[in-house]
Amino acid sequence: AAGFSDAGPITRAASMFLKGKVEVRAGRLLCLEWLSSRAAATRMRASVAKLENLNTKPNCGNNNNISTTTRTTTTLNGLSRRPRGLQSSSLRVVSSSTSSSLEWAAEIDKEKKEKSGDGPAPPLPGGLYVVATPIGNLGDFTFRALQVLRGCDEILCEDTRRTMKLLSHFGLRGKRLSSYHEHNKKKEKHKLTLEGLRFNSARSVALVCDAGTPTISDPGSELVHMARQLGIKVHCIPGACAFAAALSASGITKGKDDREEALDVHFVGFLPEKNKLLKGKLARMSEIPAIHVIYSAPHDLLKQLKAMKEVFSGERTQVVLAREITKMYEEFWRGTLSEAISEFSTNRIPKGEFTVLVENKTTQTDETKSEALDLGDAERVLSALIDGGMPASEAASLLVRISQRPLKKKPVYNAAVKAKQSKE
Repeated sequence: AAGFSDAGPITRAASMFLKGKVEVRAGRLLCLEWLSSRAAATRMRASVAKLENLNTKPNCGNNNNISTTTRTTTTLNGLSRRPRGLQSSSLRVVSSSTSSSLEWAAEIDKEKKEKSGDGPAPPLPGGLYVVATPIGNLGDFTFRALQVLRGCDEILCEDTRRTMKLLSHFGLRGKRLSSYHEHNKKKEKHKLTLEGLRFNSARSVALVCDAGTPTISDPGSELVHMARQLGIKVHCIPGACAFAAALSASGITKGKDDREEALDVHFVGFLPEKNKLLKGKLARMSEIPAIHVIYSAPHDLLKQLKAMKEVFSGERTQVVLAREITKMYEEFWRGTLSEAISEFSTNRIPKGEFTVLVENKTTQTDETKSEALDLGDAERVLSALIDGGMPASEAASLLVRISQRPLKKKPVYNAAVKAKQSKE
């Protein structure tokens, strides 16, 4: 081992050979090695190369006893421990030449990369892949989703810039990205993409959105529907979803006791922005006893909470506001609708994306419905007030105050909304 600055592994290997601790056979060098890290692979390549260079030098101590045509079973630099779960496929037989040794080490590296997800992706079955992406924490990205994005031929994304950052974080570069969002989802080029999948069964295309699962309050429903109609296979790659995450950590799904049945879950998504459509949507939701799950932007939160208070019981209806789910400032706020309005109008400004869970336990009974349908003169009063330009909510509040019989605001408000819609 003389003449080498890092001759430790070489010296040990030669010493093992001379002491008869390694098997000598004519022909080739047999390397049986279980590598536990990339650094170990690097040390192995260097050690094998130096050992074989040592064999070719005429004056290197005891190298006369080491033949270049021997087959040796050895372990170098303390790498004889076999990690749990590693199969016998790590056994490699290579020639004693330096190039063959490096080829053996490259095969080991390739195998380790494939197992860790860093190597070339296995071929994907053809079709359209609906891939969920993280909603905040990049650690929530699944290994299967990473494999699909690595192996697919094209990625349809809501925002190419955000998807590029996601791919760069995981070391995926050079992928073909195409834009698919709410404003261009009906363009002809997307139909051509599906036609390509139809006529080439080996081609694979992934559909992603900025955060979460495509088609769940995000673009993609039309594309998946069209793919189904064309007979293209659609694969789902599940992952992070704000709706499921908020519901699981809210504590709102359990009844007060074992005798109380848990409420159903009604996923709503984003509410309409226009006041008329918003109030009509909330009025229909009030008739369903369930936990309503709503997505809300920070600039729309207060407006939507106030509209909910007019339809639901503001003092009794419990809500959970889940903010910045899976991110650094994740928060779950719980209280009544009235308390929520006070909290986010007085104490602080809404920040971040919200998932709102509304617990609507009460609904109109048969008696209340008959009362709402039998308003008589009250309906004419509502129509007159609405004709005069009064909003439906104010007309309902005024009617409840001036009525000589007890009326509940919710059925009166629903009647006012229906009266206004009938006039429009």
